[in-house]
Amino acid sequence: MRIILNLEKITRQIIIVIFWFLWLLFAGTEIFRYFRISKKFLANPERIVWQIYHSSNQKINIVFADEGTENNLKKYLPALSRPVKPIRKGKFLFLNGTNGWHHLTKKFIDDFYADQRFTLILIDAHSDAAPLSKNEKINCGNWINFIQQPVIFLGGSAGFDDEFNRFTDIQLITRKKLRMYPARHFSFYLKSRQKLPENNFCRTGEDRLASFLGAPGYYLRTYSLNDFYQSPVVAERIYISIDLDVLGARFIHTDYGSGLLTLEELRKLLDFLFAKNEVVGIDLCGLAANADEKSRQTWQRLLAHIWRHLNI
Repeated sequence: MRIILNLEKITRQIIIVIFWFLWLLFAGTEIFRYFRISKKFLANPERIVWQIYHSSNQKINIVFADEGTENNLKKYLPALSRPVKPIRKGKFLFLNGTNGWHHLTKKFIDDFYADQRFTLILIDAHSDAAPLSKNEKINCGNWINFIQQPVIFLGGSAGFDDEFNRFTDIQLITRKKLRMYPARHFSFYLKSRQKLPENNFCRTGEDRLASFLGAPGYYLRTYSLNDFYQSPVVAERIYISIDLDVLGARFIHTDYGSGLLTLEELRKLLDFLFAKNEVVGIDLCGLAANADEKSRQTWQRLLAHIWRHLNI
């Protein structure tokens, strides 16, 4: 009996040791992977080696930086081939990967469009324009601050008003570098000492009592996507940057929440942009590494829609 009890005790201890060994192995692998990716994309962004492929008709250049994107491409796009030498002409489709790498758009623009003028159209659930702290490096939440081109933000999420107050650098708006057209109208109060340009909002009212007391603020009502359709303020040349989290939760699951657009509304918006402007390039991010089948189907359908426009 004593021998059996000792065996059970030893067995439990062995199981516990194996469990902790496997857990530490997994944790160590994830930590190593994190620092390896961070070193590749953040600490040394200049070392990124773009993978460039041609479409079968050689009209489109597909550019990406990670192996996961390459695997998805081979599943969903026509036969691809590597160009003999680096390409700088033609239409470009850039695939960033997950939402967390949206700031690679800045690196891509610098490498492929440094000498070109255009307006950046950001279609996203978030403005990615968080105020910068001292010596803060570029990341997926602040990269719009590092963009030299004027930016028009389209989309947003149900929490747009709260995000505007907490995570949007107001100076980008006062300098008229950033204009915003969320999917629907939002009305909210903003505490700010900086006077906001009236043409960025359909209604701006100063809180005079708060200003008198030394805490100025504004009552704001935003324009909406419908206002953008009726009076687009887009230059002739545009670059489109899409984050899939601009779509509602029933279309895709992402690591950064969900937006307000349906897939059909997003396709309609792209049709409008391609019809009214010269699209010099387009990028797409937001497909999570562990994406479910619904998310993959949405990614595939949107990619096919973009592909048709680029082939025209």
